[in-house]
Amino acid sequence: MVPAAETIGERLRRVREERGLTQRDVAAPGVSAQYISKVERGERTASVKALRKLAAKLGVTAQFLETGSDVPESELRDFWLDDAELALRLGDDPLALETSLRTVLDEASGDGDSRASTRARLVLGSLASRRGDHMAAVAYLEPAVEESWVTPLAHADAFTTLGHSYGAIGREQDAVALFRDCVAESLAAIPANSAAVVRFATHLSYVCADIGALEEARGAIELALGNGQESADPYTAIRLHWSTARLAAHSGDYHLARLSINRAIAMLEVSDDTVHLAKAHLLAAEVALWDGNPTDAAEHLEVAERILPTDCDAQDWAFLRIQQAFVATRTGDPALAIDYANEVIRMLGDEEDPTIRGRAHWALGEAFAATGAGASALAEFSRASELIPPGSKHSERLLGAWQRAVPAG
Repeated sequence: MVPAAETIGERLRRVREERGLTQRDVAAPGVSAQYISKVERGERTASVKALRKLAAKLGVTAQFLETGSDVPESELRDFWLDDAELALRLGDDPLALETSLRTVLDEASGDGDSRASTRARLVLGSLASRRGDHMAAVAYLEPAVEESWVTPLAHADAFTTLGHSYGAIGREQDAVALFRDCVAESLAAIPANSAAVVRFATHLSYVCADIGALEEARGAIELALGNGQESADPYTAIRLHWSTARLAAHSGDYHLARLSINRAIAMLEVSDDTVHLAKAHLLAAEVALWDGNPTDAAEHLEVAERILPTDCDAQDWAFLRIQQAFVATRTGDPALAIDYANEVIRMLGDEEDPTIRGRAHWALGEAFAATGAGASALAEFSRASELIPPGSKHSERLLGAWQRAVPAG
């Protein structure tokens, strides 16, 4: 029987000792053994963030540590999953969070608790996508979005993450089908959910543009424009400028592409969203490279590198380094380009998005060609062509770069 007057510190010590753990065993970044000792002695009040970290180590919820409430196992999972979803939004330690969530998923699956299993899959899928493991993200999210209560309107992030991961592993047609369904469901809502239509239509335009389905991409943007005119949400306008820039670049209208992405950048500069501001500069750099202007690309990349957070997605950092490699070669420093491209290849390994790995080999091929190492350049271009799917937005440009760098004969 838990004493009614048990303090948080006493409860923490009791649960820890019941599990045979030392204070050092349950310590975590920002929660030292000394801190735990003071909490247990009543000399310090534990913060909510500290309680979440300690609860994960002890296999209980933060609410249990705080209140001592005894709840059924299913409710205990719900409390813990609430904490996990909050921790995901707050950016807590992803490795510790993922380890605990896998345990929750296994236990919930074993107990037939399908709702808890699905909630765990949704968070695990997001974490997997963030670290660049898109195969794992798809494996977690596909069964989750099949649940009737997981809908595009209620769980938009899950559907956009799944669509992004489909594209990253070469399943673009599945991404197109997913986003078409999301658009249709958003339109069918009563009243139609214009914000959701804009969100999913812009994502549909991205994928269609990437696979060369430019007419459907234009149609998706027109649909987004028609539903976004009344929105007061600045991100609606940002998404529309962003998607217009991507489509214009694919169509070869670099003037419109620059104009559109610069409008998005201007809107993001007055916000606190440095992550999307950095990504907008990365897109602007890509447009500048496609337009044959590496100097402008370098300026955008300098800003992106300065503001990208240290814990950014692996793909964002890889995209930065790949473009820096292209800029370095095209401005006369192929040795630096080789360093950048090799950094990406080492970082990504064999499981990451094949297209982005292919672009790293492409950048390396250009750099070797610039140093006169023709055989090495040929090998890298060949590897790039194996990884970048035919018909993708990069395949034709890759072929042109290969022919220019390593002429036949």
